[in-house]
Amino acid sequence: MSLTNWIYLIFTILAAEFLLALLFSQWSRRLSEKSKVKGIDIFKGIFERQFLFITLINGIPHGLMVFSALKLAMRIKKHDSSDAEAEEKYNNFFLIGNFLSVLVALGYAWLYGQL
Repeated sequence: MSLTNWIYLIFTILAAEFLLALLFSQWSRRLSEKSKVKGIDIFKGIFERQFLFITLINGIPHGLMVFSALKLAMRIKKHDSSDAEAEEKYNNFFLIGNFLSVLVALGYAWLYGQL
């Protein structure tokens, strides 16, 4: 891969991560006033997508299973709330957010394959 292609790939990933951080931040604020995306949450999301990207471009699709298992383990009783509506909103945010992260990582891998 040429240097120009690497620069293009890195710029695209950085731009996508910035847009995702804005999207998740705004979405979180709409769900709840108490629910705010922290810097560590943004970093974890970037790290997760890069993990998926690296495993996919190296021909290790099992990384998706590892990612799913870790996310499930983290989800178990993380959000302890007696409010069913708040729990449903959180579950939707969690599920859609993870699907979006996986799709973005797949997009990165596809872009890498095209360059």
